[in-house]
Amino acid sequence: MPERKGIWEEIQALFTGYGKKENLREADKKLRETYTADLGEARRKWEGVLKAALDNNQGAEDARKAMNLMDRLANKVEHADYGYAAWADRKGSIREEDLKKAFDYDQGLGQDLEAIKASAGQVYVDCENSNFGLLVENAKKVKNALVEFEGKWDDREKAFGREF
Repeated sequence: MPERKGIWEEIQALFTGYGKKENLREADKKLRETYTADLGEARRKWEGVLKAALDNNQGAEDARKAMNLMDRLANKVEHADYGYAAWADRKGSIREEDLKKAFDYDQGLGQDLEAIKASAGQVYVDCENSNFGLLVENAKKVKNALVEFEGKWDDREKAFGREF
């Protein structure tokens, strides 16, 4: 009977660990869905910024690049690896610790995204109030913040010290 008890404990541990993995995968997926929605919201506001930039011949190039970056980032975030089929070509199985690291890393990027969203929103409000004085400078700041965020997002797998 002790042998059977040991096997049962191993089976329970296996399923408990699997459950934790599934929860982490699902949490990371939900987090990324939120990030995608945030980028979509910023992009919708940024359409007004781009229109204002084009109408006033100020900062249109940076505004256009920022909008393209928002589109590209939303696509990357939405389709990022999170432990399901997208990681099927990884070497070995994904460990719970690696999933936790991915989730923690993605959560950390949330602060960067919130700052981008706030900056884009402020530029939008400035344009709505016909305050175009800093449009060029602020469009560049948002574009540069998006480039930095994209670099961090692209480095997310490298952050764990191994390929998934």
